[in-house]
Amino acid sequence: MPTTAGSIVLNNSYTVDNAFIIDRLLDAGAILLAKSNMPDFAMLGTNTDSSITGQTKNTYDLTVTPSASSGGSGSAAAGSFAAFALGTDTQGSIQNPSSVQSLFGLRPTQNLLSLSGVLPLSSHQDAPGPMCRSAKDLAYVMEVIDAGNTIKRPAVPYRSYLRKGGLLGVRVGFLNSTLKPQMGSAANPEVVALMNDVIEMFRDAGSVVHVIDDGLGKKAGIWGMINSPQFMACAYSTQVSDWDHYFSTETTPRSPIKSFDDLLAAMQANPRNPPEMTEMMEGEKEGAIYPYPRGFEPECLWWQELKVELGRFNEFVRMKNMLDVIIFPTFNGPPEPLNPPEGYTPSLPFSHLSALTGDPALVMPAGYTSSGLPVGVTLLGRRFQEPELVQFAYAFEQFHKIRRAPSTVPPLSRK
Repeated sequence: MPTTAGSIVLNNSYTVDNAFIIDRLLDAGAILLAKSNMPDFAMLGTNTDSSITGQTKNTYDLTVTPSASSGGSGSAAAGSFAAFALGTDTQGSIQNPSSVQSLFGLRPTQNLLSLSGVLPLSSHQDAPGPMCRSAKDLAYVMEVIDAGNTIKRPAVPYRSYLRKGGLLGVRVGFLNSTLKPQMGSAANPEVVALMNDVIEMFRDAGSVVHVIDDGLGKKAGIWGMINSPQFMACAYSTQVSDWDHYFSTETTPRSPIKSFDDLLAAMQANPRNPPEMTEMMEGEKEGAIYPYPRGFEPECLWWQELKVELGRFNEFVRMKNMLDVIIFPTFNGPPEPLNPPEGYTPSLPFSHLSALTGDPALVMPAGYTSSGLPVGVTLLGRRFQEPELVQFAYAFEQFHKIRRAPSTVPPLSRK
């Protein structure tokens, strides 16, 4: 199958080998059914609309977003079109679709799983991971794809962490600032109510929950830095070099695109390519002013330092309160409409707390709004704490059966 990143210009682009984690699954007996939809290069907004296959819908409400960029994987898993799906999370692309489609999705620790064969968006932040309908399924998948890896960690018996009493005595910290107004976005009252319910559910399952006013809102300024010209130059430089490397080394000889310049030329020549995508890539070409590997040294070293600072903040909150895990809403509101009205304020995601630090994050169902839209809660762990996150999610799931199947995808007939 071609590896297209959702783009019509890569419709005939094939990799030399399977992705490393795909081979792990195939070796374990998995049957690969299909590749799922995604927005072109995971870059066109927060929706899953591809120049190849068009718009993916949310299985819980066909009028709202499935989120992105792994929205196709989210819909495939949520709608039971497959036993599970995989996504790649650069800045929420596993976490966000899992939240809005009532899934258990795991963004693993940065570099825990090999990126070999994965078309990059940013090799410094990309992390592949599973999206499943249950914590048990998540454990089975992780046991296969994390069976010894590139950092030479021994294989982890994830299934042994499926413990019904796995939340007894666990110290949980809820980041209360995620429910406070920030960056022009106020938390939806129904999300606030559901998070209060989640806190009590953890307590009912035997956890000690601390509600922490941590000053996270002060870290919101990180988004302003992300939009700064200096950051964009660093991001563009890294992205262009990542794509040059991928197309020149990981695609077959007959694949027509062998460099970023080839990619840009193909976009400019293809009438089906979204014009805004071409404009974005032209901007990247112009803005990529640092040759690799200087994308992060020394001109962009500040960006890595900023990520380290955010990681230290996460760890400070954990240590100060002696926490085993930090929890917060994945979004501060419900999924947004596919066609939002003028003046609509989208929900604010908090996926950057994992994506920018490299810490693992497991998203699981927290409940539903009065109109039936899913709301997710994120479990943020320390590096390489994936097994314990699975344990916490499984214990919560067994104590509180929250997830329900979407009504838009009825059960298959036995005929």
